[in-house]
Amino acid sequence: MNVGFQLFQLQSIDSEFDRAQKRIGEIQSAIAADKGVELAKKRVESMEAELRKIKSDFESIDYETEQRKVKKTQSEANLYSGRIQSPKELQDLQAEITSLTKMLVELERQSLEQLIKLEKAEEKTTALKDELKKVLTEFETSKSRLIAEKNTLENTLKNLSAKRSSQESQIQEDKKSTYEHLRKMKNGLAVAQLQDNSCSACGSSLTASQCQQARSGSQLFICPSCGRIVYGS
Repeated sequence: MNVGFQLFQLQSIDSEFDRAQKRIGEIQSAIAADKGVELAKKRVESMEAELRKIKSDFESIDYETEQRKVKKTQSEANLYSGRIQSPKELQDLQAEITSLTKMLVELERQSLEQLIKLEKAEEKTTALKDELKKVLTEFETSKSRLIAEKNTLENTLKNLSAKRSSQESQIQEDKKSTYEHLRKMKNGLAVAQLQDNSCSACGSSLTASQCQQARSGSQLFICPSCGRIVYGS
């Protein structure tokens, strides 16, 4: 049998095997870490952190407001109690009450602003969580499809392994060694085809004599440019 054809058949099997293995690796990576899911999770985590900060600021303003109200109530009670007779002390109390009133107006303004921010942040957090659920659902659907594809490819690998064993058993050891060596040296592609009097791997034109050698059934022809075996039918 044409040794070039035998090696070409083996190359076809190995190339299909390599493609299947590569695709399985891509599927495993896709299943392990989906970028869409990771991005959606990070958005939720970031928004939740922002929401916690807004809540904390709102609670701080609320606490300070209550403290100022208590202080104002106490000052007003002292002012109108009749116990204090000193004009200076009464004047100081009145000034303190006026200052506290202004502070409370400002705190109420800040509280209202913070409440609006809080409501918007809660709405955005809910929306991002809904988006995360959607992305997770889509990912699970995609994951099921990818797992099914992976199982199919693994069966393909088993079949190709059996096919390869049968094919390489027909090839002479020295020719097989040459092939395996070229596979390692040439990034997996040891055998090219003769196409339009050229090497299909590197595109170099071959002479009529070289083309005849590539079509020879008994000897291997090595492309003078890329060093691969060239098979011509």
